[in-house]
Amino acid sequence: MRIPPRANRAGGSFRDPEGHVYLASGRVFRGIAGRAANRLRAFLHSDFFRERAGARIVETWEVTPEEASEAGVAEADTGAWDMWVEHAALPLITYPYEWPFESLKQAACLTLDLLADALRNGYTLKDASAFNVQFINSRPIFIDILSFAEYEEGAPFFGYKQFCEQFFAPLCLTAFAGIDFNQWFRGRIDGLDVVEVSRALPLSTRCRPQVLMHIHSQAWAMRNLESASNQASSIRTPRRIPRRNLIALADGLRRYADGLGRGRRTYWQKYAVDTSYDDRSRASKMRIAREFVTRTGPARLLDLGCNTGEYSKVAIDAGADSVIGVDADGGALDLAARQARGDSLPAQFLFWDIANPSPDLGWMREERMSLERRLGRVDAVFCFAVIHHLVIGRNIPLEEFVGWICGLAPQGLIEFVPKSDPMVQGLLRDRDDIFERYDREHFERVLGEHAAIVDVHDLDPTERIIVEFRRQDHESPSGERP
Repeated sequence: MRIPPRANRAGGSFRDPEGHVYLASGRVFRGIAGRAANRLRAFLHSDFFRERAGARIVETWEVTPEEASEAGVAEADTGAWDMWVEHAALPLITYPYEWPFESLKQAACLTLDLLADALRNGYTLKDASAFNVQFINSRPIFIDILSFAEYEEGAPFFGYKQFCEQFFAPLCLTAFAGIDFNQWFRGRIDGLDVVEVSRALPLSTRCRPQVLMHIHSQAWAMRNLESASNQASSIRTPRRIPRRNLIALADGLRRYADGLGRGRRTYWQKYAVDTSYDDRSRASKMRIAREFVTRTGPARLLDLGCNTGEYSKVAIDAGADSVIGVDADGGALDLAARQARGDSLPAQFLFWDIANPSPDLGWMREERMSLERRLGRVDAVFCFAVIHHLVIGRNIPLEEFVGWICGLAPQGLIEFVPKSDPMVQGLLRDRDDIFERYDREHFERVLGEHAAIVDVHDLDPTERIIVEFRRQDHESPSGERP
């Protein structure tokens, strides 16, 4: 029997007994318990918090229990906590295993910056979970205000092991072993095992002082602890560490993490540069995308198979308020995330394998929800050069794929790539062609069962087409139904 989750409570917040997060009426509340309430109240009035709220730490203010109750938080919950605060709501909640390498690196640097900054101002971080960071488009922001506590001289950084497991180890795995961390992290949502990562890293990383110290030495200590005949004898009282040493640790790790880069170029990262469309078809595709966005004016557009974010930027330049780009190629996503950050684009790029998306995970399968459940309203979708990879490359039925696309957004553009295309021929090489109904006629017929076909554009000189669709339940910007 499945136990129903608590009403309104955010899935992962149960882990902190000092406070739980509740979602109601599009607002984000947090109930705070006992001594933590006094600590948090003082923190919210500190110069440290006020100077960083909204820029590095999520905006937070105290509210009454009645305000939370009026918004929809259950009365049984509003009366269970000693203090209530409200956080500024974020446009999308994402998880570390969905971030590209560049975004995880940004989140790690923010965490270390805040740790060093807090220590200089009399505070510290009690933990260092990557889930404490979210993104507003391409900008990281720290959301767990209960992680801040007053610093006691000589106290260690209690979140050090967690930082290594959820930040440093995944970054090193990709940077030095060429292994994307995303699926590893998804399989261990509390963070990567440093012992396993140590084994996966090349021997040459033992000559890198930071990797030796924070991965290999820690793995060696953990193996010794596990093999000790009397583990109790191995337990020691944490030694006192001067504040200046902790600041130096945070600053050193931050500089090193910021300098890490992906160890190898991925296929689709190279494809975007070397073997994409010719100038004519590429210009046509950009024009079609731009005209669609200009005419439909989506507030949020989902770019499936976004690659390096080229068409996401076209959508933003044409007037889309924001774009969520998803792809399964980490290298391409890194380029997209880097450009979004450099140009301050209203876009976020995420790792998402369409044929194997991250499911509901964690406790009662409610702790970390699937991305599809978190997306919220999507006004339009781009699905460029994706369909053949799913239908032929992954054996997803064409009918199901088209129906799924139409269910994501009420309107959009789908690019159909026929069997004559060199990319499809490559997918069919060395295998039987069992896809008898993969053709333009069948594609348009299936799409027509789910939505109205507004227009069909030829991508000359290729035989590809881009089809604009609009679901029957969706009104056009002029208020007319198709």
